[in-house]
Amino acid sequence: MSNFVHKLGFSGFYALTFGVVSAFVTIFMFRNSIGEGWDILWVYTGSGAAITAFIFSKYFIEKPKKFNDLRLIVIAFIVGILSHWTSWYEALVVQYIRWKFFDLSFLGTPENPINGLYGAVEMTFISLLFFGWTAIPVSIGLIYFSKKLSKI
Repeated sequence: MSNFVHKLGFSGFYALTFGVVSAFVTIFMFRNSIGEGWDILWVYTGSGAAITAFIFSKYFIEKPKKFNDLRLIVIAFIVGILSHWTSWYEALVVQYIRWKFFDLSFLGTPENPINGLYGAVEMTFISLLFFGWTAIPVSIGLIYFSKKLSKI
């Protein structure tokens, strides 16, 4: 496992673990509770979490080589919140593309990507209000786990 973590690096491993955990949590929590078309929500949450975790950990921790506790906690906190926005925005853009170019949509006419910037904020507040806040301690735990396995 050490060789695998070494190849991915700190940011890659943190992004991978946070993305996979986010996807599995989404599958577990919503497997029977949401209707048609939402069955791929786990793809958006997993990829949105991974993208956000990678960008923030790479450019605010790994590149400047600042692995102190305060920075790890602050970045993990930000990632835990912004990963929701990234996931919802990604979902809105994909739905817009499906509607615009393939005439496929399960929610009617979706928001265009510009209006989706604000729409994703609204959805982020709703998801954080219920269970989304749990992403913050998970993100903090996984950033320390990644640091430990990366041996940095």
